[in-house]
Amino acid sequence: MAISLVPEATAIIYYPLDIPFIVRKVIERVNPDVFVMTETELWPNFLHTCKEMKIKVLMVNGRISPRSFRSYRLSSFFWKRVLSFVDGVGVISEVDGERIISIGLSPERMEVMGNAKYDGLAAKVSPALAEEIAVRLNIALEEPVFVAGSTHDGEESLVLEVYRRLLPDYPDMKLILIPRHVERGAAVREIVARNGFTDVITLSAINGGRVRTRERIIIIDVIGELFKVYSLATVVFCGGSLVPRGGQNILEPAAWGKVVFHGPSMEDFMDEKNILAGIGAGITVTGGEEMLAGIRAMLSQPALLREKGEAARNAIIANRGAAKRYARLIIESLSNKRG
Repeated sequence: MAISLVPEATAIIYYPLDIPFIVRKVIERVNPDVFVMTETELWPNFLHTCKEMKIKVLMVNGRISPRSFRSYRLSSFFWKRVLSFVDGVGVISEVDGERIISIGLSPERMEVMGNAKYDGLAAKVSPALAEEIAVRLNIALEEPVFVAGSTHDGEESLVLEVYRRLLPDYPDMKLILIPRHVERGAAVREIVARNGFTDVITLSAINGGRVRTRERIIIIDVIGELFKVYSLATVVFCGGSLVPRGGQNILEPAAWGKVVFHGPSMEDFMDEKNILAGIGAGITVTGGEEMLAGIRAMLSQPALLREKGEAARNAIIANRGAAKRYARLIIESLSNKRG
């Protein structure tokens, strides 16, 4: 999957176990000028070895969720030393910056640079990508499609009940379920069956040669397809939010110009939630009844649905630029290597 996502990479390897002799062997073989970690992947032995070998260490797109912050803060005496191995940190928001400083990073090493995911998502959107998944799933681009992405246990049954109640008014609507963990594919299929639906097909079966014909429900049980599938959506529910999981990335459907419904548990994605909520393209629901009412309201006003979706897409575009700032941080680090 990594190769398909980054075909320009010279080499792709697994991150080593954080055991000193293994870490040293890997670093010596790669012999990097700079090590760049994304978000907050703090592996103490790896970072310490980089320090010993005089390799610059940077963090880009740094973020610390409320749950992670609580854990880090309880052991900040330990993380202060680990963070001393890091030469420069670019964080997504002021809040992330305050959190990482409070657990031990020197303030002069931190800069708020924004979220590079906006750049990546805007660049990934393409008609060819949408057409490819539409053809594979045998779905016409104008068909109504309800996509429930990154769902967790406890959310699929609720989504299925909402879908059941939408069918009388939208009998041609398809439902695409994308569990957060693809290994739950079989369990999700059982949930679908228990809810009385028999016309279901999985993406693994489609990839194996089976053609979707009359099946209204599609389960995506293959990794790496979530972003593409969002392109087919008329409306989206983003999971991990009606159960206490902190939410999932609602920017992915927004990049395709989709209105996104989600639950109240969005602690890990508060900035994204606030951006979409501010333009009416992110809608919080507390349960099935609110989701059903919200989806019905949007489907009954196609012009408004398109307007809000376009606002979501424009928000992604407007927030681009962080990737260039992180690139500049890396280039400057390479130009000023440690002696």
